Amino acid sequence: MRWASEVAFLEALGIGVALGAGGEALARALRLWVYHRPVYPLVNVVGMFGGVMGGLSLLGPELGSAGLFAIGWAIGFGYEWLNFLVLDWWHFPGDRFLVFRGRGACAASVATLWGLVPAANALLRRAL
Repeated sequence: MRWASEVAFLEALGIGVALGAGGEALARALRLWVYHRPVYPLVNVVGMFGGVMGGLSLLGPELGSAGLFAIGWAIGFGYEWLNFLVLDWWHFPGDRFLVFRGRGACAASVATLWGLVPAANALLRRAL
């Protein structure tokens, strides 16, 4: 049983890293947010997309897609505010994300994308 859970975590981590790398590449190309140091996107992709959201996706059978989305949204919203208030790893040019302006709107709208990550991860793992 332990082996199966380790394999599942590695699958979730890999899918999370892939989702994160794609999302970060798109964000960079469109200049949706800008990192202050080159290491921060790597930490974000491996740590947040892979570790945190990938790990959360393992709870899919218990929580369902809506539960994963809700918890992912809450974690993402907190993470965006942690960045604004403490980390300062990235910024949104002009305090704007797409059509949303201001820190609160940026955090809430990007948190919606964060909520999709564990739900998508769980769906992709089931499809494999």
